[in-house]
Amino acid sequence: GERGPPAIPPRHDEYIKGIKIYGIGIKEDPVPGEKRGKGIQHLTSSYWIYDMGVFIDRNFRAMQAMVKYAHERCGDPEDDQRPDGRGFDFRYFINVSNALFLKSEAEGLSTRDGRDFFLMACWLAMAAAEVGHYLTLS
Repeated sequence: GERGPPAIPPRHDEYIKGIKIYGIGIKEDPVPGEKRGKGIQHLTSSYWIYDMGVFIDRNFRAMQAMVKYAHERCGDPEDDQRPDGRGFDFRYFINVSNALFLKSEAEGLSTRDGRDFFLMACWLAMAAAEVGHYLTLS
């Protein structure tokens, strides 16, 4: 017979932030001393922050061009004459992010290009998160 989508269990207090999806979740600190209590863990590794800062400095013009491209094609949310452009920025950022994550995975992060693909993919995912909330407002 037909199988439905996998069940997502309700809140489970044993797991951090109550998240236990598909039988997995984080109960304990995977790297002792890194996890600071229950709750959302953010990308605040000093190595990652430093690498991201250097990456942004090296690639600022390209990143600026990507934002300009997305913004110009997005359309004005108040303009009912161009509703087709709404959400373009989110789709653009998330699709390019996904493609770059795949490229970085294929490189295994063992090359500078692979690491740069990863950092750009991270930045694009963050950019998508920043513009994505507008999709729920309309």
